[in-house]
Amino acid sequence: KMSFNAKPSVGIVASISRKHENQTSYFTFQQEMKSKLENRATGETEIASNTSFQFDFDVAALLYYDPMTLRLGHQVEFENSTLFLSLEYQQWENFEAPTMKLKKLGGTINGTDDYEELKLKNIFIPKIGIVKNINEKWIGKLGYFYRQSPIYTNNLKNSGNTIDVDKHVGSLGLAHLFKFHEKILTLDLAYQAHLL
Repeated sequence: KMSFNAKPSVGIVASISRKHENQTSYFTFQQEMKSKLENRATGETEIASNTSFQFDFDVAALLYYDPMTLRLGHQVEFENSTLFLSLEYQQWENFEAPTMKLKKLGGTINGTDDYEELKLKNIFIPKIGIVKNINEKWIGKLGYFYRQSPIYTNNLKNSGNTIDVDKHVGSLGLAHLFKFHEKILTLDLAYQAHLL
């Protein structure tokens, strides 16, 4: 028997921008969002044909987490291209490992207290990109960002399955503009490489 109590999260996303001639600057705030599942599990399990063990647990697990994010960006428009620059700050200090925690309330079966312990840090993510008009029908795109892991991997303790590493990410794209029923459509082709 299980009773469920999922707690979804609602967050605020707010942005402001200012344009001056061929330049645009913007700031975005995204509130931390997470969804936690809390259950109560009671019942019994049969170990042998004539023996059963009772269990009574509180079960808790973090299903989804998105950190609080501050983003500062700037774009500059040139004659045939646009340059994009941004810097993100992500606050990871409230993240929990995606582990199901069992708290024994009664019965004969014990849960574990060997949970993964994470040491976390807040991170900055720099990004740069450029869009170039090759001609009237083709647009080239190029981008790069670096994301440092918010987890100190040299300090992992106990059992767990949290995996995260620093990464360099480069992207390359090509867009084709064409008309369809008097409307201009864009067909995009993109490739992204991750260096871990």
